[in-house]
Amino acid sequence: WWNGSNRTFRPTEGAAAMILQAPSGKGPRIESLQLGFDYGSPQALRKLLPEIRDELPADARYLDTGRDSWTAAMEKKCLSGFERAEANVLPSLGGAWSASSAWYTLRLLETMETGHRYFQPTWGTMSSYGGLALRKG
Repeated sequence: WWNGSNRTFRPTEGAAAMILQAPSGKGPRIESLQLGFDYGSPQALRKLLPEIRDELPADARYLDTGRDSWTAAMEKKCLSGFERAEANVLPSLGGAWSASSAWYTLRLLETMETGHRYFQPTWGTMSSYGGLALRKG
């Protein structure tokens, strides 16, 4: 995650795409998407936290994607009581919805254990929140 000049690599604008399911059908699969939480300010996001939490898979480990940003305290409050996935997400991977989500998903796939459910929240710094529930078959 270093680019040789002692500056952190932080992908931002852009888009990414990936294929999750292996031809054998045994790879990770998307179980659910959590979308539709738009907000205009940090205060508005804070009011959405109970609704976001209610939709989370109760048995999921989560990837803490809010670290190193202003959303970290909200993520901690929203996801308290859930088990954190052991994946290296620092330094933060940027604030762009498309590119950052793909990078976080790749990081989560590196650490997933068979039979467990994982949840990757994406705290969009541009006014939208979303999440992805994955299970490794």
